[in-house]
Amino acid sequence: MKYLVLLLLAGSVVAGGLKVEQQTEFIVENDYYRLVIDTARGGSIRSFIYKPFDISKDWIYAKGGGLLQDMIWQQRHPGELQDHPYEYRIVEQSARHLRIELWRAFRQLPYPGLVMRKEIDLRADSPAIRVRMTLENTSEEDVFPGAWVQNRFFGGGNRGVPVSFRPSYLGIRMSYFEGGRGIGDEFVRRPAAGWAATFDRESGAGFLGLVDYNYLQQHYSCLPAYTMEFFFDRVLVRASQSWTTAYMLVPVTDMSNCYYADERVYVTASQAGDQLTFAVHPTSGTVAATMLSVSAVTSDRSAELGRVSATFDAIGAGKAATISLTVPGIEKQPVILKLAVVAEGVSGEQEFMYYTDSGGYHLQESAVTYRAELPRKVKPELMEDRNLRLEAKSGLQVFYAYGLWHDMNRVKEALTALDPAVVFDESIFQTGTLGHELTRQPLLAEELLGYDLVVLNNVGAEALGEAGEIAVEQYVRAGGSLLVCGGLYSLGKSRWHESVLAEVLPFSTLPFWDIHRLPAFTAISGVDGVAVQWIQQPKELRGDAAVLLRAGEHPLLITGGHGRGKVVVWLGTPMGSPPPNVVPYWESPSWVPTLSKILSQNLQEVIR
Repeated sequence: MKYLVLLLLAGSVVAGGLKVEQQTEFIVENDYYRLVIDTARGGSIRSFIYKPFDISKDWIYAKGGGLLQDMIWQQRHPGELQDHPYEYRIVEQSARHLRIELWRAFRQLPYPGLVMRKEIDLRADSPAIRVRMTLENTSEEDVFPGAWVQNRFFGGGNRGVPVSFRPSYLGIRMSYFEGGRGIGDEFVRRPAAGWAATFDRESGAGFLGLVDYNYLQQHYSCLPAYTMEFFFDRVLVRASQSWTTAYMLVPVTDMSNCYYADERVYVTASQAGDQLTFAVHPTSGTVAATMLSVSAVTSDRSAELGRVSATFDAIGAGKAATISLTVPGIEKQPVILKLAVVAEGVSGEQEFMYYTDSGGYHLQESAVTYRAELPRKVKPELMEDRNLRLEAKSGLQVFYAYGLWHDMNRVKEALTALDPAVVFDESIFQTGTLGHELTRQPLLAEELLGYDLVVLNNVGAEALGEAGEIAVEQYVRAGGSLLVCGGLYSLGKSRWHESVLAEVLPFSTLPFWDIHRLPAFTAISGVDGVAVQWIQQPKELRGDAAVLLRAGEHPLLITGGHGRGKVVVWLGTPMGSPPPNVVPYWESPSWVPTLSKILSQNLQEVIR
């Protein structure tokens, strides 16, 4: 029989004969761990000893260490929650189960009145630490916070070499910190799944973290500080309402890698020659009826190299189930592996490039040929049908988001020719600590309904963020107009094909690298004496698409509809050095009137 033991530490302070009891720490113990939750210091876990590993080693380091450390990333680190007192109450307590709710209200900008709540769920028969996190809006204004959870620990209590494995659109990414130098990605900005593993390389001890992928913005590991962190997407929290998600930390030992994880099982692998052996481990308790299927294909996907599957009746703690697959040639070149898992009726999968040389797992983006298809996220609170309608206005109002070389497309000149009094509300595409972003990001479609036109001029979909992408899609569907200009930071490379904005374009986009260099500067149809050499290639036109301009046989300006709205896409890119007798479009005096005419004809309902 497993029992959960709870002790509440009490301290006394005497002042002038008045005795005051202070109760701040919960000590919780079962067969797996002994941990301390400190309500006076951010409601975080400030001590963690994992008994199956070593009962004498605390995994939390003394200065700054802790699990479940709360922040929002709109505030400068460490924010106003870490190391500050939380209120608390015991929700449930028995010999088998303990649930503690802790909370603290924000007092500072940008979200005074926002309350961070977390309910920590600990069970006698499990090593897992389960957390239900809630952002509660007690103000009278809608807010868009982004939660951030930090876990800072020494894997196994050893200040050794911290290693992180995290799934990305580049495949599994490995990073580590050794000899004062970090190798690999600290930020995984485009995660492919909601799990991460950080452990000590020598002992294999550390934590497996699991979060809801639908709200995961990026993984982060500040390896010099031995952290595993999760940045969550900004979420809409209406006045007097709340948003809730859940995450889980599971202590692990003997880990050297991780290629799949969910709340039931995680999968590791080992290699001997051309044979791969996959081990299926229980995440937090005995797992019944588990199936693992593994397939291997060549790196160019031209041929299958092997396939194996197995079903296991039960997998218990310390009793991983294994299957092996022989993959010819794997020692000489990387292969693409796909793991498919069904555990207790719940299915999941992970695809990635497997490298015999572990250095492949932390190559820079430009050196990685593999690209994974990311799952589409679901945001019910943003995607609801709100019966949006454009607002009546006078004059031409444009939301103008722009990146590098935007002026060479001469969009502003073309719109000014249509209406000299046009108003541009500008937003700049830039790279910050959290990746690509706009200086002014629309978060709800309602913010765009007063504009006649939204322009994304060499701007990546990822810069809008999940909320911004949904806002633009809803704006167009409600009758708005969108002008998209291609470039090095637009369309394929900026994950349009994975975004909800993929539904808006009049064509499907190629993934990652869709920019094509024509053999020479090529004349643009319908525009005298004007040429282009670098263009972006659509994958396939949609049924209602119309091609208005071409460069030779290549579509160059395409229009289409989405809902009640209209979309115009320019696929030219201002790159290349034309010969003396060729005029590139960005220098041609005829380009501005041509673009003005096209915009007037195709966006005539709003541009008049």
